[in-house]
Amino acid sequence: TGELEPAIAEVEILPDGTAAGTHGQHTTFFPVDIGNGVIRLVEPDGQEIRSEPLCLSYWDGTNYVVIAGLTNSVGELVSSNQVLYPDAFGKGASLLYTYTRAGLEQDVVLEQQPPTPQSLGLNEDTARLQVMTEFFNAPQPAVKARTVSTTAGEVEDDSLTFGTMSMVSGKAFVLGKAAPSVGIERRWVTDDGRQILIEEVPVTSINDDLANLPMGRTSSRKHNSRRYVVSRTPVFPPQRHWRVSERHPARIARTAQASRGLVLDYNIVNGNLTNYVFRGDSTYYVSGSVNLFGGTFEGGTVIKFAPSGPWNWYPTGPTINLQDGYQYNWLVGEDRPVIMTAKDDNTIGNEISGSSGTPSGYYGFPALTISAAQPPIISHFRISWAEQAISVFNTTNTFYDGQFVNCLNGITGGYSAADFRNVLFANVYTNFDNFAYGSMDVQNATFKGSASLLGEIGQPGFSISLTNCILANVTNIGTGTIAGAYNGFYNSPVFGSGLTNQFYPFQTVGGGSYYLTNGLSNAFRGAGTTNIDPVLLADLQGRTTYGPFVCDETNISSLVTLNPYAARDTNSTVNGTVDLGWHYEPIDFAFGGCSLKSNLTVTAGTAVGCFDDSGYGISLGNGAVLALNGTAMQPCLFAFADMIQEGNGNWTGGEGGGNSGAFYFTGSVQSSPPLVSSTFTKYMADNYRAFFDSTSWGAGIFKNCEFYNITASAYKLNYLTFTNCLFFRASLSFWDTYVLNFTNENCTYYDGQLALARISGAGGDSSSF
Repeated sequence: TGELEPAIAEVEILPDGTAAGTHGQHTTFFPVDIGNGVIRLVEPDGQEIRSEPLCLSYWDGTNYVVIAGLTNSVGELVSSNQVLYPDAFGKGASLLYTYTRAGLEQDVVLEQQPPTPQSLGLNEDTARLQVMTEFFNAPQPAVKARTVSTTAGEVEDDSLTFGTMSMVSGKAFVLGKAAPSVGIERRWVTDDGRQILIEEVPVTSINDDLANLPMGRTSSRKHNSRRYVVSRTPVFPPQRHWRVSERHPARIARTAQASRGLVLDYNIVNGNLTNYVFRGDSTYYVSGSVNLFGGTFEGGTVIKFAPSGPWNWYPTGPTINLQDGYQYNWLVGEDRPVIMTAKDDNTIGNEISGSSGTPSGYYGFPALTISAAQPPIISHFRISWAEQAISVFNTTNTFYDGQFVNCLNGITGGYSAADFRNVLFANVYTNFDNFAYGSMDVQNATFKGSASLLGEIGQPGFSISLTNCILANVTNIGTGTIAGAYNGFYNSPVFGSGLTNQFYPFQTVGGGSYYLTNGLSNAFRGAGTTNIDPVLLADLQGRTTYGPFVCDETNISSLVTLNPYAARDTNSTVNGTVDLGWHYEPIDFAFGGCSLKSNLTVTAGTAVGCFDDSGYGISLGNGAVLALNGTAMQPCLFAFADMIQEGNGNWTGGEGGGNSGAFYFTGSVQSSPPLVSSTFTKYMADNYRAFFDSTSWGAGIFKNCEFYNITASAYKLNYLTFTNCLFFRASLSFWDTYVLNFTNENCTYYDGQLALARISGAGGDSSSF
């Protein structure tokens, strides 16, 4: 008692997964995820200071530009006293904290070249690279201001004192692995009650070091297009609503070296959420139990789940549980499904930190738990790699246009009734399990590659009826009361009335493996009854069992007109029959890496798909014209194939490439730019770019069009015109670097982002809004 102990600069991982340095006069706590927590420093006198980095920015003495905001990054203990948050500001910009006996150091480690100030329209001679950090619950520090001379001119350099600790000039930017640290200056700013520390370094003093770094990659499907907004006043990102939870979705881990894995923006959701909105332009990570007390699921939402826990007769999570007594909205549309998949699935949505890229085992247990007495009608969805996809109990449920892919169990529950309409069960080991004293009515479903249609538990009081369904390579039917009519069977036990096909009934086109084969050998075409759910019957008339015409790495050098190619199942209005099984949303023509050198016309009602083996759908060269001529009653559609097809490993090779998007302008002649002319066309994506250029000439005219969850960027186009268009959670960035004329009339923007940048010296621009 009373003996002095030496201070030790050491950080330890705590039982709850966070980390802390506790063996010094001061104590510092590090969150698991820097994007969802704060740095807590407790001074020797007990005063606590909480802080969180905000962004990286430039300032040239006149204008500010934010170049990177803080994103989610799970910490790594890279030495005995250092915690690294890799790629905390996006690819190539990490945060490194060093716990010392004297205090705490926060360094930004740049491993890629950021955009130059000149490219953003700033004065490179006076520009400073800044890191902004927000402080919470901190007392106003004692500020001692001084002015220092730097290569960028006179710069304010404040020394700050918080109680018994001080913050003075030090190092802020570490460039590369072996480069020396660089001195910085600090300024303390208060703005509308917020307390911001700005640390900055003249760009001219680090230009040589920056030039030695690798070039940063351009925006891709997994990285939203960069949105640089020039402002005369400091731009502080919105305050983050951090919270410290007793449960953490991950743990700070020890690693031998700093991880350089790609970390993209996603949202970690766990615990209790009230009226939560799963946004169509976002990716969510669920690692535990989420109890939802009312909420909204938007089409385009991607929700990824951690691996499921061990079986102990009860689900062990992670799961999203729809609690009883609350309102739930399922706001989806054609080609805008809600997608639930594995943490390790990188084929769609943003990549989760630590993802292997190859799903192994099962995730989500169950992905969706429905205990609400009045659940929403759930439609347009895909659940993949779940140990248990959906669990229902004591409810009445309706599911339309859904896909269950590579799951252990599909639907489980008790004392429930459920209707399934146009549903695909692909490689689901057991489709329906553990139902007691419930009923199921299934129409136009496809079951392929199942060990058992029905499970063995609690089945005597359960009944199921199948109509217009296909069972292919289903080993067992299982127990329970089952009835069926107008069904098709291939290599499966037969029940009720129906047809047996002697040939495999499906063909694969791109990422879709369950289009019906053509020809007389397939008895399942036109074999179904129209005496089904009238809502389903109307739905099928706009859907198809035919695959698209694929244009892969094709040069289009002559005039081409595209009409609907994949026949819609309108047989109900012709001869009173429908095709059996699962029906896809139509894709008439699928483009990947194609080069347009002439005119391409898409007629009303035609659906065009894009896949990214080559990073883009169609590139438009000099003088090329792409015309999408939809009408109000028959709009055209331009969607990305992974929003429609269930995914099978095809059409995923180009993801993350530098050139990624639907239309890629490559015009090299200003007087003859390529043109996209689009009327009454719907664009659907999961944050994939609708169009972009690489400082190339081009033009776009969009009238009466709708853009959902897309990004778009332009840097050197001749002109862009939007008239009476809807942008739903779209992220747009337009630069008039050269002569871009940007016109926007009678358009509606719902959420999302719009960034416009006018570069000084650009001639000929006449932008209007």
